[in-house]
Amino acid sequence: SDGSEVLITLGNNDENQLTRRSLKDGSVISTIDRIGRTSLDGSNFMIPYKSAFYSNDGKSIILLTDDELQKISLEDNQVLFSEKIITANTLNKPLVESENGEKIAINSYGKILILNGETGESIDEVSFGDLDLKYFAYNTEQNMVAGFGEAGIYSIWKDKVITDDRLYLGGIAPSEIYFLKDGSKILTNSHEGQSIKIIDTKSRISSEPVQGRIIASSNDSSKLLLFNGTDFLLSTDNGKTGKTITNENTVIYGLMTSTKQNVLSNDGKYYAYVGQMTDTGNPGLVLYNVESRESKTVEIPSAYPALRFSDDGKKIYLQDKKEGLKIYSVEDLSLLGTIPKITDSSLNILVSEDDKILLVNRFSGTASLYDLESKQHLEDIPGEVLNLKHQEEEIILKGIQNNTDFTWSSKTGLKSLDMDEALTQTPVSFDDVNLYNEKENLLLLIRNNDTERKAYVVDFATGHLMMSFTPSVKRYLVNGHISPEGNVIMVDQSFNTITATDNSGVQDYMTAAVYHIL
Repeated sequence: SDGSEVLITLGNNDENQLTRRSLKDGSVISTIDRIGRTSLDGSNFMIPYKSAFYSNDGKSIILLTDDELQKISLEDNQVLFSEKIITANTLNKPLVESENGEKIAINSYGKILILNGETGESIDEVSFGDLDLKYFAYNTEQNMVAGFGEAGIYSIWKDKVITDDRLYLGGIAPSEIYFLKDGSKILTNSHEGQSIKIIDTKSRISSEPVQGRIIASSNDSSKLLLFNGTDFLLSTDNGKTGKTITNENTVIYGLMTSTKQNVLSNDGKYYAYVGQMTDTGNPGLVLYNVESRESKTVEIPSAYPALRFSDDGKKIYLQDKKEGLKIYSVEDLSLLGTIPKITDSSLNILVSEDDKILLVNRFSGTASLYDLESKQHLEDIPGEVLNLKHQEEEIILKGIQNNTDFTWSSKTGLKSLDMDEALTQTPVSFDDVNLYNEKENLLLLIRNNDTERKAYVVDFATGHLMMSFTPSVKRYLVNGHISPEGNVIMVDQSFNTITATDNSGVQDYMTAAVYHIL
């Protein structure tokens, strides 16, 4: 409206229930007819409007009943579109319109439907799961929805992906929510709590997802191995492009539940994984040369060892509980050395850049340090270590234990810091994937328990939760990747089996979500 008139909605269900009136003298400009319905017995009755609003397009009116949304022309009351949408009785205005009226977002019992403002056609559907949605805001410029439930719990959706899931704002659900026009911040106001809070949404920007599943990253994260449903792809640019790697068991290993028995050298020349010996059927360490496309295999005692390339790419470390630690040359898979007594049941292993220190992250929740030159056990540290440095006779470790992150030094001891309480919402498991980026001091914590998949990005220095994601993958364990610069994060997002349009077969379609950290 131009300010010359007002819509008056009355509580009684009669012919004057909804009128347009002049603000100058209060006279009725027009009466808007109620919606007619026919009951099961054939009798006719009228449905009153719950609320009415002038559209931001300046030429129409939006009307709501409990189960219908209509848009009519301001000029002649002609119905432009009508959509059956059920809204909660407790919500007076369950919709948000874009600045020019091109889009409408409406809350339909916990789901946000995004409609074309001209035709009423559904464009997107946003579900926040068990958030118990009370209020929401919609930013059309960034295609972003923020939903708030009880006790100040909120989630954020952007471009078909939940970028933040069930984070804690504090207090109670805000009754007023506003986006800045560029979507960089959300302002919330709680009348009961008498407080205004600001949420920064510009710490990350989602990009086009990568088609493929994350198989492995090199130690320095400069190389990334993906599986696209048919082939392995070696990427040096965080999945934007990739070189095809083909081996005889690509699909078998590409769809395995866990990818922990897959490693990639820092130079991208070698890819190693645990396969099967063709002659005996026993487990084998397979080393694939990406450049020559040739592979070598050596029999190993266990199908689930911990593997790691040395940082210079010349050796492969293999550790299991049967025969301890073995070190192989990548040239011919000859055995360079062994330490049989390191028979810990391990999640994974780390090796210092100078190949002098080994760390075994054990299933028991303890990290064990070993000197590779003296072959002696050095120390046990509670928790899982994600980063190992050996410099000037000092060993420095960074890791996590329960809901704390820690730094341990062989000279100064242990320093720990509590992380945000929101991380405790999702239980941990042995299948979790935890990554650390040294340059930006970031943690990527991926929970892979039996009932829920969740990924958290945490500032290691403060323990503050920066963002969270909810991957929908159930077919396999979710993996992740942080770029060397720490400004790009990838997380396995979805898996679908799609039948070809010509019925020639099915195609496994998997994607990884990509986020740029600002």
